[in-house]
Amino acid sequence: MGYTLYWYREKTVDQAVFQRMLDDFKKILPEIDRSEVVLAGPDGEGLPMINEYGVSFNGKCESQGCCESFNFVQDLIFVYHQPRKRNGKYFQYAKTGGLPYGLAAAAFLIIAKQYLRDQITVSSDAPLPDWDKPRRWCQRILGFGSEFLPESDFEE
Repeated sequence: MGYTLYWYREKTVDQAVFQRMLDDFKKILPEIDRSEVVLAGPDGEGLPMINEYGVSFNGKCESQGCCESFNFVQDLIFVYHQPRKRNGKYFQYAKTGGLPYGLAAAAFLIIAKQYLRDQITVSSDAPLPDWDKPRRWCQRILGFGSEFLPESDFEE
């Protein structure tokens, strides 16, 4: 996957919708494993965190490398300051450095876009072919994703 994924989203995702997103992501995990993409916890060690509150993972530092963790939670909580907003949506990003775990992050964002539609915009500085594998995973396993295209208008 490319270098950085960007998205603008609403502060809260409906709990039932978020659960469907998580369920679909869990269906993708065996394919991620078969593709030899190793996911670890947010600090690059241990297991990825996937629960009713959200997902948080990174690459495994000791094998495929790690960068910034990918985090997507049901309800954004701002401890120190609110992130930038555009059109009422909050800016988030994850720098994946082109490491394999970025494919899993892209798959999650494809799933998020399917369920959240206009409540989220997704973009990346990665070339479009870098989205092919996660789009194929989602299409084959979930029945959607082949039509997904990241938006080209992003702000860092």
